Amino acid sequence: ETTFALQMAEAVCSLYEQCGYLAAYGDTIEACEAAMTELWEAYVTDASCDYDPALAQECLYEVQALAEAGDCDGSSEGSACDQICGP
Repeated sequence: ETTFALQMAEAVCSLYEQCGYLAAYGDTIEACEAAMTELWEAYVTDASCDYDPALAQECLYEVQALAEAGDCDGSSEGSACDQICGP
């Protein structure tokens, strides 16, 4: 879960950097990654979360693909990211 949070933060912030969204997360990739790691850790370790590592990995791949493509308009509707903690 902790490793996922860090990897997810790196992927999300890479996408945010490409899309010009870093200002909302501290203006630097480092500040963004620190904030995102904290948010993702809190999300997946919350008592109400039934963490699914397979879906977490799929979510990470989805975000990495968006970042690699520079897809700032990608939709997360129906994404594995919506199901990491259960339906």
